[in-house]
Amino acid sequence: MSTRLSDRRWPRIRLKYAFREIDQRVGSDAAHLPLLSVSIHRGVIPRAEMTDRESRADDFAGYKRVARGDIVINRMRAFEGGAGISPRAGMVSSDYAVLRASERLSPEFFHYLIRSRWFVGEMTARLRGIGSADLGNVRTPRINVDDLGDIEVALPSVADQCSIADYLEHRLAEVAQVVDRTRRLDALIDERVRAAITASIVEGPLSAGAPSRRIRRVAQVNPESKVFARLEADDLVTFLPLEAVWPGDRLDISRVRRWQEVASGFTRFVEGDVLVPKITPTFEAGRAVVARGLVGGMGVGSTELNVLRPGREIDADFLASVANSTPFLEGGRASMYGVAGQQRVADGFVRDFKFALPGLDVQKRLVTELRRRLLEASEMQDLHRRRTALLLERRDGLVACAVTGQIEIPPVAA
Repeated sequence: MSTRLSDRRWPRIRLKYAFREIDQRVGSDAAHLPLLSVSIHRGVIPRAEMTDRESRADDFAGYKRVARGDIVINRMRAFEGGAGISPRAGMVSSDYAVLRASERLSPEFFHYLIRSRWFVGEMTARLRGIGSADLGNVRTPRINVDDLGDIEVALPSVADQCSIADYLEHRLAEVAQVVDRTRRLDALIDERVRAAITASIVEGPLSAGAPSRRIRRVAQVNPESKVFARLEADDLVTFLPLEAVWPGDRLDISRVRRWQEVASGFTRFVEGDVLVPKITPTFEAGRAVVARGLVGGMGVGSTELNVLRPGREIDADFLASVANSTPFLEGGRASMYGVAGQQRVADGFVRDFKFALPGLDVQKRLVTELRRRLLEASEMQDLHRRRTALLLERRDGLVACAVTGQIEIPPVAA
């Protein structure tokens, strides 16, 4: 028999009466406790699972102690879901909030409550910082524990809270499985895309005996490293900021800004240039694009782009396809330098990459055939992404309805 929680009138209380803040410093125990962090998607995990980079803290003695079952909140990311229950003892940065639930609050229920759309809205309204969270321009946004405790919530009994948490755990696991399968299908499509590009653009011309060329012989590499154009402050310009290069899915070159809003030192590109990201993790198949539809025929972008300007011997779309081929990607990764997570492709690799170059008419025919195949793959991926987005939207709606008592909670199978 299902429990109709929504038929009950849940008592309303301020959260400060359901938890207490824990502010214990680890002191000399720091050497024996793992450093924890909060992932928006995975909850509380060891920091080593999020990054290969060593922490720069010289002394962890001032870090906060976390016990198993404590609720850890990244106060700067809480409004994005940066909260979770710690599955182990450890320590976190002093800028995190560590909360311990009272006997009136199930930590598992609170985990879902704090990540629900309704609660995120309540936290967003209480952010401390400069700017607007809605516009994404808040600098150092934080939710204070006192403000968090001031939020009024309706709490069912602890038994009902546990039922809700168990129900959501099972349902969200089902959603996660479907999302994971869809993403694996997308990865398989990506593999097929790389195989199709390589077969059409690299292996085909090579087997046909087309002469070999290095990129620097048929295109200029990074011909203009700085912006030298003289524009009026109110003139519009196509702008490609760093966030469009890393970690976006594709290069979005449709953004337009006023010249006065663009800082100096950006890479300049023109209509018909081929843009190739040179920083991980976006050095992937399908990321190189031809710049088209630029305002005034010119654009400016992040210095994390390689700009290839095709000469007369090579078609821009063919060159972009070469930059999306498996040999180019594998060679580029092998040439990377820099610290983990911020590695860059060596410019020398791009200039000296060798490939088979057929005549222009053959290049255009190969590109036309390849474009048809890639369009089919893109349509399938778009369908998968729409389904995934719908699933995630329904998941968020389910959490919000469950923690606010708007739906029946059926019994959870053992």
